[in-house]
Amino acid sequence: MSEDIKINKWSINGRVLWLYTKYQIVTKSIVTMFLLPSFYFLSTKLIYLSGRTNLTSGNYKEFVFSPYGIILIAVGLLFLILLLGIDINTFIIISSLVKEGKLNINLKEVLFVSIKSVKYFFSPVGVLIALFVAFVLPLLGVGIKMGPFKNFEIPNFITSVIWGSKLYTAIYLTSLVMLFIIVFIYMLTIHFVLIDGENIFKALKKSRLFMKKYWKKFIKDYLLRILKLILACIVLGVVFVSLGFLVDLIFSGVYASENISIIILLLAIVEFMTFIGFIFVPFAIARITEFFYEYHEKEGKILELKLTNKAEILTKEQQLDKIRKKTKLEIIILLSIIFIFNWGVASIMEKHFDEIFRINTNIELIGHRAGGDLEVENSVEGVEAAIREGVSWSEIDVQRTKDGKYILNHDATFKRVSGVNKTPMEMNFDEIKKLKVKNGFNPDKPTRNVASLEEILDTAKGRIGVFVELKEKSADYKMVDDVVKMIEEKDMLNECVILSLDYDMIEYTHENYPQIKTGYLYFFSTGELKDLKGDYLIMEEREATESKIDEIHNAGKKAIVWTVNTPDSMKKFASSNVDGIITDYILELKEEISNSKQRTHLEIIIDSFFSF
Repeated sequence: MSEDIKINKWSINGRVLWLYTKYQIVTKSIVTMFLLPSFYFLSTKLIYLSGRTNLTSGNYKEFVFSPYGIILIAVGLLFLILLLGIDINTFIIISSLVKEGKLNINLKEVLFVSIKSVKYFFSPVGVLIALFVAFVLPLLGVGIKMGPFKNFEIPNFITSVIWGSKLYTAIYLTSLVMLFIIVFIYMLTIHFVLIDGENIFKALKKSRLFMKKYWKKFIKDYLLRILKLILACIVLGVVFVSLGFLVDLIFSGVYASENISIIILLLAIVEFMTFIGFIFVPFAIARITEFFYEYHEKEGKILELKLTNKAEILTKEQQLDKIRKKTKLEIIILLSIIFIFNWGVASIMEKHFDEIFRINTNIELIGHRAGGDLEVENSVEGVEAAIREGVSWSEIDVQRTKDGKYILNHDATFKRVSGVNKTPMEMNFDEIKKLKVKNGFNPDKPTRNVASLEEILDTAKGRIGVFVELKEKSADYKMVDDVVKMIEEKDMLNECVILSLDYDMIEYTHENYPQIKTGYLYFFSTGELKDLKGDYLIMEEREATESKIDEIHNAGKKAIVWTVNTPDSMKKFASSNVDGIITDYILELKEEISNSKQRTHLEIIIDSFFSF
C-alpha cells in the first residue's frame, strides 16, 4: 500500500504540473502569436499617426501628452491588466480546485471563468497590481520579460546615481518597502473575491484584517514552502541535466565535434531554466492559496470554490492509479524529441560557427567624461591620459557660460566637482577658469582646472577622436551652431561627433550640418531604429541587445553602448558585436577585450549562452 501511496503522489503532482504547463503553453502561445503582434501593430500605427516612426527617451514627452499617446497608454494598461488578471485568476482557481482535491479539471471552463472574472481587476487593486508589476518590479530587475514592458528596467546610469547618494538610496529603499507592504497587505484580495465571493471593496478590507492577524505566521510558512519549492527545482534540475549528460555521453562518439556535445548540454540547461521560470509563478501563487484555505480551516470555515461546477474530485481508482505505461512512453518520446532537436540545433551552430557567434574584434574604447578614472573628469589631463592608453575617443560634456563661451562640465552646477552651487550660465568664463575640479575616483590626487572646449580640441587634434555631448539647459541650436563652427575652424570634422540625449538637437545638426557626424544617446526605444537620425546610435547598456545591435548595423549605423562599468557588463560587451564601448574604467575594459580575443570556441559558446 505504501508503494501505491508513493506512486499516487507522483501521479497527482504530475497532473498538477501538467495543468499549469498546458495552461502556460496555450495562453502564452496566444499572447505571442496574436495579442502582442496586435498591440505592436496598434502602437506602431498610433506612433505613425502622430507623425513619428519611433519613440525614444529623447522624443517621447510630446507624444505621451498627445491624443495618440493617451490612447496608447490606456490600451497598454488595459492589455497589462487583462494579461495579469487572467493569469492570476487562473492560477488561483486551479490552485483552489487542487486544494479541494478536484483534479478532474476542464481547463477551457477555468479559462472562461478567469476571463469573466477579470472585471475585478478593473478596480484599485487591479491597477495597483498592474503598476507594481510593470513599474516597480523592473526597478529590482525582476519585471515581466514579455510584451510592451519587456525591456523596461531602471537604467544602470540611474541606479549608480541612486546607490551613490545616501539620501537617494534611503528614498528609493523606503519607497520600495512601502510599496511591498501595501502589496503584502492586500495580496489576498483576489482570493476573497474568487473563493469567498466578496465584492472588491469588502475583499480589500478582509485581506487587510486577515494579513494583520496572520502576517508573522504567513511570512514564516510561506518562506519555508518557497524554499522547499526552490530546492525541489534544484533537485529536478540536477536530475534533468544529469540525464542529459548521460544521454549526451552515449551519443558523443557520433558527434562531428566535441563542441556539439557542449551545445546540447547548454541548450538542455537553458530549456530547463525556461521551464522552471514558466511554472514557478503558478506554484508560488498556489502556496498562497494553500495558506488561504488552511488559515480559514483553523477558524472553522470550510471554503469551496463556486465559480466552476465541472471540476470533480478524483475517484478512488484515479487516486490510486499508478503512472500509466502510456504516459511514461509519452514522456520518453518527448524527451527524445527534445534531444534530437537540440542535436540538430547544435550541429547547425557548429557548422555556421563564425556567422552565429561572430563578434567585433576591433571594438573602440571611449573614455567617459574625457578619460574615465584615469584622471579628473572632463579635463585636459583626462584626454591626455586617454591618449596615452591608446583610447579611440574621449567623450566630453559641453555647456555654455554666461558670456557665451564653452566649457566642460557634466552636472547642472559645479557643486559636486568644485563645491560651487552655480550653473555655467550663471558664471563668466574667467570665473569658471578659477575653479578647481576634484578627482571623483581618487580624492587624494591633484585637482585640475575646468577645461574649455577649445583646449580639449587643441589637445585632441590628430591624436584622439572627440564625442562632444551637448549638455543641460544651454544645449540649444545656438550651441550646435557655435560648436560645429569651432570644429570646422580647427579642421576636425572627421575627428568629432556631436552627441545629445535630446533628439531635436540631433535632427537639427543632421539637417543643417550634414558634414559632421552625429550620435544619438538614448536609454529606451520602440519602433524602427533605421529611421532614427544619427551616424552613431549610443544605447544605455540594458537597451543594447543583440537584435538591436544587428538592426543598427543593418541600417548602416554604428552601435555604441554606455556606460559600461561593472565586471559583468564589461565581459558581456567585450564579447559582443558593438562598435564601441563608453566606460569609466579604461584599463579594466582593455584587459577584458584582450581576454575576449583569446577565448577558445568553447568559451565563446558558453559566454554566448549566458550573456545576452
